[in-house]
Amino acid sequence: NASRAHDYVQRESKLLNWIETTLTSPKNVLEFGCGAGHCAAAVSEKGHNVTALDVSSEMIEATRRRFASRNLSATFVVGQVQDLITEHSGKFDLIYALGVMDYIEELRDTFDAIAKLLAPGGRFILSFTNDKTPFRQVEMPLKRGLAQALYVTTRKDKYRDVAKQSSRSHSL
Repeated sequence: NASRAHDYVQRESKLLNWIETTLTSPKNVLEFGCGAGHCAAAVSEKGHNVTALDVSSEMIEATRRRFASRNLSATFVVGQVQDLITEHSGKFDLIYALGVMDYIEELRDTFDAIAKLLAPGGRFILSFTNDKTPFRQVEMPLKRGLAQALYVTTRKDKYRDVAKQSSRSHSL
């Protein structure tokens, strides 16, 4: 929806401004929950070594296409931050997640993994949506209802996961 998209663009703009004014190139940067790679590509264009991580293979493919269309390179990973610990421990100067934390059920495990992935002096930037806004109180029941109908029709897990009452997911 337009409100959430505007919020994301504002968060992305603030992050990119912070990166431009704070980080010297090149740094090793991880975006987890990269979605279609909009922000990851912008970070790469600033000269940083980007690892783009998402649990959705479809989103990683969209990110690959975005990077290819801009002649950029990155490391693309389908999975969770915990999956990177063995190979990338202590590697990242910056890890960020914009609007992803609502999807994470085990915050402690995620934060422990991030701590292991950060290089000494590395930084972690994250954002949360505001669950207390009246808009959210209307939005979630509508999305869950739509997701339930789509799951019954298509049997796709992504719709079932949004439809569950225990889910904090809000993206179809």
